[in-house]
Amino acid sequence: MTTLLIPCFNEASRFNVSKWQLIIDSFRQCQWVFINDGSTDNTIQALEQLIGNNVKVLNLPKNLGKGEAIRAGIISVLTSNQPHEPDFIGYLDADGAFNVSDILKMLELAENILGPSNTYCALITSRVKLSGRRIIRSSRRHYLGRIIATFVCFGWETAPYDTQSGFKLFRVSPAFRKIVTKKFRTRWFFDIELLIALEKIAPSEIWEEPLSMWREMEKSKIDSRQYLRVLKEILIIRTLVKRHVSS
Repeated sequence: MTTLLIPCFNEASRFNVSKWQLIIDSFRQCQWVFINDGSTDNTIQALEQLIGNNVKVLNLPKNLGKGEAIRAGIISVLTSNQPHEPDFIGYLDADGAFNVSDILKMLELAENILGPSNTYCALITSRVKLSGRRIIRSSRRHYLGRIIATFVCFGWETAPYDTQSGFKLFRVSPAFRKIVTKKFRTRWFFDIELLIALEKIAPSEIWEEPLSMWREMEKSKIDSRQYLRVLKEILIIRTLVKRHVSS
C-alpha cells in the first residue's frame, strides 16, 4: 500500500476540490492524507470536503513549514492503528502543477524500484525539459534553481538533478523511520536533508524519473522578507553536503 501526503498552507484560493476528488477516485488503492499546515484562510474547509474511506485530513494548529508538516504527516501515518502499514510513503504538492498520469507512472515504478530486493530507497521526480515533455517554468526560477543546486550539491556525486521537485516516494524502512523522528534543520531544503540521511544511514540509491508535464504556479510561498533565511538555509545544506561527501 502507498500513502501520499499533500501539505497545504493557505491554498483555498487555488485548491481545486473537484480535480483532487477525481484524482483520489482514480487511485483508490492509495491512502491520501491532506495536511492543513496552520492555514489562516479556508483551506481546512476545502480539505474536509474530500474526507472519505481512503482520505484523511491532519489539521495542524500552527504553521510548521512544508518539511515539518510532511514529517508530522508521516509520523501520524506510522503511529496510527491502521491494520496495514504502508510499504511506501510519498508526498505531492497541492497546487496541481503535475500531470495525473505521472502519479500512475510513479506508483507502478515504486512496486519494482523500491521493492525490498532492490537497493533503491527513494523514487523522486525531476523537472527536465526533454523532447516530448511539457515542463513550463520561468527562465528566472529555472536558472536560479540550477545555480543554487550546483552550489549546494557540488561534490555530491550521487546528488539528484532536481532535489526540489515536489513529488517523492520513499520505502518505509528502519532507516526511514529513524530519520523522521528528528526535526529537519531547514524549512525549504528538507528534501536534501532526507535524501542525504538515507544515503548515510543505510547505503542505498535514489532513482530519479523525469516528469511528463509540470506547470509552474504563479503564486510563490517565499517573499522578500524571507530571502535572508533562505540564504542561511542554503549555507546549512552546503555544510551538510560537505560532511556527507567527506564521510
